Amino acid sequence: MNKSSIPCPLNELADIASSKGITPEEYLRQLILQNTLNSKEVAEILSVKPARIVALKRSGKLFDVKGLFIENEVNEMRIEQKNSKYQIDSENYSLIPCSFEKDIEEYGSVLFISKTRFHDCIIMFDRDKDSDVYVNELDNVFLEIRSMIEKNKPIFYVTEDDFRGFNKMKTLRVQDILHYQNIDTILIRSEMGLTNNELLRILHINKNGTERFQNYHMIMEFLTQKCIEDLCNILKKIYELKDAKFESEYEMGYTFKCTLAHSGEIIYLRVQKSSGSIFININNVWKRDLKHLIPKILLDF
Repeated sequence: MNKSSIPCPLNELADIASSKGITPEEYLRQLILQNTLNSKEVAEILSVKPARIVALKRSGKLFDVKGLFIENEVNEMRIEQKNSKYQIDSENYSLIPCSFEKDIEEYGSVLFISKTRFHDCIIMFDRDKDSDVYVNELDNVFLEIRSMIEKNKPIFYVTEDDFRGFNKMKTLRVQDILHYQNIDTILIRSEMGLTNNELLRILHINKNGTERFQNYHMIMEFLTQKCIEDLCNILKKIYELKDAKFESEYEMGYTFKCTLAHSGEIIYLRVQKSSGSIFININNVWKRDLKHLIPKILLDF
């Protein structure tokens, strides 16, 4: 039987999903999110142009399903690429260091992380968990990230070329890094750098062995809490709330207990993860707010 014709009914995921307290649809969605990459992400990992991805697909070296690639397969190609002379110049490329801190003129200290080096370190750690080289380097990166987020300092996730270029520049200015600033995040975070959600997604290592990193889990818990706080602050602005507190997580999103500023009345709000829709509990009935939406960039955690 052709692999593409093997039936995979969604209800076969029901038992697994139920054990995790979510629906089969949500489990499938998380499975896809955590194990696939789009063509842009693949191009970044392999350090190639998008046209090269098309060529790799045509030659049968890469396979996609509706534009999504299996992350493990891409990582295996990256290992082959790294060990060959085809794409990586071993004399000019090293996994270490993955990051460095530098002052930006008229702004202050900033942490730069190389997308390529960080990703390669994770791949190599996953293949050789007994190697202290990758453990030490990744733990050093997590330590630097922890220090930066505690000081509320910006973190940038940059290409290998920019990583080298920024490191060599004697004077680094704000305009040199503006192309890394997502315009959509300006509304959420007035400062430069990654938002809490963006950093959380980058650091999400769906691998075994993360307990070996002293700072990893602390950072993940801290960032998750900060993401919740960001949601609370957005809700406070939208509804002029005196207070908004995370109440619980439900199947489709998050529930918040809120206090109205003008009357002190307690209301409950729900935010749907998949759409950003807000629901208000009125007389024990959840009604959707048709005027407001939470930006999706705030919901991916």
